[in-house]
Amino acid sequence: MMGAIADQFVVSLSSNFAFPFLTLFIHADLEVNSLSEAAFRAGLAPLLAGISISVMAPVWGWLCDRVGRKKMLVQVLLAHAAMMGLLSFSTNLHQVLVLRLLHGFLSRTSVVVMSIIASSVEEEQLPQAIGYQQSVQTAGLLLGPVVGGVMATVMRFRGCFFAGGLMIASAVQLRAQFASTVSEIPSVSRQLG
Repeated sequence: MMGAIADQFVVSLSSNFAFPFLTLFIHADLEVNSLSEAAFRAGLAPLLAGISISVMAPVWGWLCDRVGRKKMLVQVLLAHAAMMGLLSFSTNLHQVLVLRLLHGFLSRTSVVVMSIIASSVEEEQLPQAIGYQQSVQTAGLLLGPVVGGVMATVMRFRGCFFAGGLMIASAVQLRAQFASTVSEIPSVSRQLG
């Protein structure tokens, strides 16, 4: 479980390296001349990702039960890394929008991590474990833009996307190290009450 939570932090941190300045990336690197047009287009990217995430979240939960949580975590980490890396090579706005849409469809880390947590801890420890997951996810969301802003001055925007992808790919190695410590409890329905 702790490995999955660490993966969540890496994904939250590195995903947020570049997205805060997506407008500037679209304006400067993709040569959308109007800053207001770039801002509007940059707003479409998270909209598309959010729509695909909402559609796919239940599917990810189902896949965790069918395929296995550990396998799904590795898959979402690799998809996440690939989408971030590919964004660094995008040459036009349409590629960015399609990649963000695919990003939402293919890589919903928090759903898979929640599934691992729910199957790895006793019921009385579940609120605390979910609290840890939410804390590290929030820490990554808060620290990512700061780290990304510093990195952008050195690596430019494309470098931040690429570095984020590499960092997420390294989480697969982290996952392999902690894989032996995650003992999954078979999925059972819990009574709420």
